[in-house]
Amino acid sequence: MFAVRMCFFAVVSLGMGNCLNAADVEVTVTWPRVTLGHGDQFPWTQLAGGDHLTVVNDGRGPYIDIGDTIDRHAVTRQKHGMTFNHKVFRIRGMNLDDLKNPRWITDEYGYGKAPSEFDRLGAYCFGILALGDRHVILPLALRNYPGKGGKEWGGCAWVITEDGGATWRFRSGKTLAAKDWKADRGVPLEDTTFAHTERGVFTMVNPIQMGPGYQWNRTFSRERGIRGYVFAFMPNGHINDRGENHPPYQRELILARCKVGEGKDLAVSHVFDPNNWQFYAGVGADGTPAWSDLAGRQPVPMDVPYPIGWSTSGQSWYSSCIYLKSVDRFVLIGTGFVWPDAGPSAMYIHVARNPWGPWRLAWHTHKATLRNNPSERPFSPYWIPGFCDLDAGVDDKGRLLRDCFFSVAGIGDTRKGWITETMPRYGVNIGRIRFAFNPPTRK
Repeated sequence: MFAVRMCFFAVVSLGMGNCLNAADVEVTVTWPRVTLGHGDQFPWTQLAGGDHLTVVNDGRGPYIDIGDTIDRHAVTRQKHGMTFNHKVFRIRGMNLDDLKNPRWITDEYGYGKAPSEFDRLGAYCFGILALGDRHVILPLALRNYPGKGGKEWGGCAWVITEDGGATWRFRSGKTLAAKDWKADRGVPLEDTTFAHTERGVFTMVNPIQMGPGYQWNRTFSRERGIRGYVFAFMPNGHINDRGENHPPYQRELILARCKVGEGKDLAVSHVFDPNNWQFYAGVGADGTPAWSDLAGRQPVPMDVPYPIGWSTSGQSWYSSCIYLKSVDRFVLIGTGFVWPDAGPSAMYIHVARNPWGPWRLAWHTHKATLRNNPSERPFSPYWIPGFCDLDAGVDDKGRLLRDCFFSVAGIGDTRKGWITETMPRYGVNIGRIRFAFNPPTRK
């Protein structure tokens, strides 16, 4: 069985990398031999009951249990559509062994059951967040197509469910099933939260994961300024012309928050209103963060910022963040790559005590490739929430070892065309990060 499955697996190599002490953490990276699905990005979140949700963008979806000898792509097409999908999938009973040999029970979580309509939206999803078991919020990154000049990122429209995926609605109250909603005309302006923003900021929005159903958010003291808020990262604008020469805003991270409450006072619809969103705007002398409207935003501080040279694509450096409760740390992962030339990706991992930082570099490499092939490089990493903060013991220095698994998509040399498929390209390749933390000092 193992020999048969080997032909489907993808291997990722990171070269030597650079291990830098981030005050109290060291990092090592390994890559199990597995590919979990087919698509551009697979954002993840975890419901309160333990099941995972993932979103497929431009792909066929997560692999299913299809036996040992049948081509996975063919069977996935039969179950989830012949070509590309934009859907939310629920993965039931996923366990650690599934990351080595996927045997999943999947179903569609309501959203995207009409792919013929959603394919015409011109929208991607760069994040998803479960708030309990029945409340889920989904930020749609909107694209405008100004003539033949290429694609332009144009803002964000939230879609939410409050009944476990049975219905998904937009800001105006329209649902995906509304007969008067014309998907081929794009998302109406009244359904957007932010639209036509400077350089398309607040487009690639990725909420921070804080435990199953966001439950770890409720463990913070109210004085810390985290409890009751949804937090999300996004780049400070996007490259629309791929000829731009490494502009700084693509490499800067913006942090936003929206108060949604908790328990009986939970109001996920608050994410619709732009007036409910606050943006990080620096810190005072005492370290307390300031918050402002979109115009007053400032990038979060990073001791080693994302580098020049891997930012020629509009899909560089949108980052994934998760909270590790056992060590009271937030960890952030991001990748950048050069367009369209072949060559390794850059990957950076930062650590902080709070979402607003200061973020300290824990590890990085400029040599990330798939299958040791410089023409195949990883991008779009996402933490898999149910497989982060796993207790891996204590090392000989008394540090707490914690394993975190993440998925990463693959892209090839686009000068050779988009159609050719290799297994790692547009696959959901899995990596494992092992952190070595000093025991936390909680405040």
